[in-house]
Amino acid sequence: MLIITIDTGTTNTRTRLWENFNCLEESSVSIGVRNTAIDGNNNKLIKAIHDTIYDVINKKIFTINNIDLILASGMLTSNVGILEIPHKNAPIRLEDLSKSMVRKTINEICTKPIWFVPGIKNISNEDLNASNIANMDIMRGEETEAAGLIEKFHKDQELILVLPGSHNKYIFVKNNEILGCMTSLGGELLQALINNTILSDSVKRSFAESFDEEMFKLGVSYSEKYGICHSAFMTRIISLFGNKSVLEVQNFLLGIVLGDEIKALKNNKLFNLLKKPKFVVTGKPVIQKAYEYIFKSYNLNVELIKHTEQKYLSGYGLISLAKWNNLIKENL
Repeated sequence: MLIITIDTGTTNTRTRLWENFNCLEESSVSIGVRNTAIDGNNNKLIKAIHDTIYDVINKKIFTINNIDLILASGMLTSNVGILEIPHKNAPIRLEDLSKSMVRKTINEICTKPIWFVPGIKNISNEDLNASNIANMDIMRGEETEAAGLIEKFHKDQELILVLPGSHNKYIFVKNNEILGCMTSLGGELLQALINNTILSDSVKRSFAESFDEEMFKLGVSYSEKYGICHSAFMTRIISLFGNKSVLEVQNFLLGIVLGDEIKALKNNKLFNLLKKPKFVVTGKPVIQKAYEYIFKSYNLNVELIKHTEQKYLSGYGLISLAKWNNLIKENL
C-alpha cells in the first residue's frame, strides 16, 4: 500500500512517500503557513504541497493513481493553512482523534482526496473563562507526533511527551488518551537571546554543542532564585568576569530558559492528573540531556528517544491514526 504523508509547520513543509511503515522518499521545502500570513493568501503553500507530492512520486516513477492514501497534519488545518478545521477538545483518545479526520479533495494540489488530522485544545470555547484561561493550550501537528510515539513505544502508559522546538510542547497522556498540552516559548526565546540581544557576543551566536552539567545546573538555580530576566543578563556577567568558556556560558543560558519553564510545568493542573508519569523526550542530544538532568533531579522517570527514531514520527503517527480510522485495512 502506497501512502503519502504531509506535515506542514510555520516555516517548512515535509512530504514523504511510504510503503506500509517504510519511508521510500521524502521532499521538503522552506514554505509553511508563515508565507500565508505574510502574503495574505495560501498560493505558495498549495504549490509547495503540490510540488512535493509530485516530487516523491516522480522519484519512484509512479503516478498519482498509484497512491492509495494521502494524509496530512500540522498547521495545514489552521486559518492560515489550506483547510481550516476546528480543534478537538481534550481529553481525547487516539481512536476518537482518528475518527475526527476530515476528507477533502483540493484539485489545485492533486485529484486524490487528502485526509486531514485536526489539532487539539485543552478547553472548549464554551467553558473558557477568566479563571481557567491559564489552563488553555493548543496544538496542531504535535498530536500526530504524539500518536507516533504512543503507538511505537508507549501504549497504555502514563506519559508526558516532551517535544522541543521553537515552541517547546509538553503533551500529557494516560492510557492512549491525550489529556491536553502545555506550550512554552522556550526554544524561540533561546534563539532570540542568542541572536538578537547583548548576550549574542557572550554565546557567540551559537547553541551549545555539548552538555555541561555544572553550568546548566547553575543556570537552573539562578532562574529559580532570580527569575529569567535578571538571570539572563548574568550570562554576560559570567562571560566577562567568570573565566568561563563559551560552551559553559551557553549551557548556563540554556539552564536559565529551561529552569524557568519547568516551573510552569510543575504548576500545570494536568501534571497533577498523572501519578507516576514517564517523561519521553525527543529533540537534539544536548537538549535531551538537559531535560534528563532536570527530570532526574526531581526523581522523575525519563526516557530519551534516539535521534534515528525521531525522524519520521509525524508520518508514523499519521499512518497509525489512519489505521485507527480503518483507512488502512491490512495489518502493516
